[in-house]
Amino acid sequence: MTRPDVLSIAFSGEQVLRNADAAFSRLQTALAAPGPVAIDCTALTAADLSFLQILIAARRTAVATGRELSVTATAKGALHSTLCRAGIAVEDAAGFITFLAP
Repeated sequence: MTRPDVLSIAFSGEQVLRNADAAFSRLQTALAAPGPVAIDCTALTAADLSFLQILIAARRTAVATGRELSVTATAKGALHSTLCRAGIAVEDAAGFITFLAP
């Protein structure tokens, strides 16, 4: 069940360097609004380090401003693979990203 006060953003398809500006802009706008932000990455087909960096920056901004930010992704999906390629243990992202069964 979705909370009515949560601003939900869904990313799908490829989230890579060529569209990083759009992803950054969407998250920047979301974090400027009041209330918690939920990011749905379950429909990603590809993600690279630029997208991961944008998510990490969004999380840091949320923490610094006392905001709630959550990310949901598919286990063994695009974001999971990007974390692995970056050498980031999935367990280290557990407090930040919730991985759902495929």
